[in-house]
Amino acid sequence: QTPVANPTPTFKVITQKTFEPDVEALAKSELAVCSFNISFVGHWKAVDKQSANIAKLLEPCDVIAVQELVAPPTNYGLDAAGKPHIWLDQDELLKDAAKKDPDELIETFTPWWTDKTKPQGIVEEWEADYQAFHFVAHMVKAGFEYEISKGDTGKTVNHNNSTSSEWHIAFYRKSKVFPVPETNMPSGWTKLDPAEPLAKHPVFDRLPYAFAFRTVMQPNNKQIDFVLINVHLHSTQTRDNESEKDAGLIRANELFHIYKWVEKVQAIYPERDFITLGDMNVVSPKQLEDISTEFRAKLTAAGMKSQDNLVTLNEDSHPTNISRKDPKPFDQIFFDSVYTKEIVRSKAYGADMVIVDITEKYDLENVFKNAIGNFVKAYSDHVPLLFVMKIGQDDD
Repeated sequence: QTPVANPTPTFKVITQKTFEPDVEALAKSELAVCSFNISFVGHWKAVDKQSANIAKLLEPCDVIAVQELVAPPTNYGLDAAGKPHIWLDQDELLKDAAKKDPDELIETFTPWWTDKTKPQGIVEEWEADYQAFHFVAHMVKAGFEYEISKGDTGKTVNHNNSTSSEWHIAFYRKSKVFPVPETNMPSGWTKLDPAEPLAKHPVFDRLPYAFAFRTVMQPNNKQIDFVLINVHLHSTQTRDNESEKDAGLIRANELFHIYKWVEKVQAIYPERDFITLGDMNVVSPKQLEDISTEFRAKLTAAGMKSQDNLVTLNEDSHPTNISRKDPKPFDQIFFDSVYTKEIVRSKAYGADMVIVDITEKYDLENVFKNAIGNFVKAYSDHVPLLFVMKIGQDDD
């Protein structure tokens, strides 16, 4: 099996306006996992008005990996021992938020405030951004907990609260899953060497980040764990005179280095369920095939056979951007079809992956008068994807 566009696809993909029918059909022993590039959260002011809608859209999910969070929702730091701390700069953020929408502030944010204070020995600190704060607060209000990367990553810079760098964030329902520390499962930045930089990385435009999760124990004593590798691969033609062929080769090399990290941590941990998901910027079925060919050639040259069974749920290259004129299969969900048997078809439509068409759901044609730019700033230029995992006997 290979992650290429297939004339007789292994996986069934459907597009609809909501996740609810699929999620409502899930058993208690199943998880709804989502991936969504939400287009520069922490940058567009228009998203303030739609954060509640986005949270409601994603509310049926159990785990959500988000790409393009470009600023932190809270002030964040590492103490001298490298332990992360999150606190809330109440005075500054409350005053700023109250000026914007005092009624919503009372409803949305009051339950979220705590009396946390800055710990001693902070060595890194970032300034919270209101748009990112607003989005995350609505997700928290919808019942989610979240894990955020220890810092941000960018092609040229980081620590700047702009579209030049991004944070990784994953939301989860603690009634279904919980994050597992790096001492027990592989997680964190996908570095082969701890000295690798988060900005100007020699391989990645944006260094991927791994979130490790374990499900809450079921009444039948069954439980699974898995690692979500959140990615935003090389953006299209962002280098001088770069062809799409060259861009695809860069993405293939990024994928190869992700799985070099996977092979490295598999030698340390027993974990075998790695799901690489997110915005891979794949522009066509042909490029997906070319990336697969180049990726596998690199695996062979490096003597790496452990990823031979890698597949993608979007093997048929369904478009995951919002453009009708230029549809592209940007987003992919890769996993090992031998080890990760936990990914199953959803019951409602017998689909392996569900895509929500947000342009239909939020009426791009009428409400936004087909103004794509305005829609992107309010929602995204990507659509969310969902797949289902079955909680059975862990097979790692």
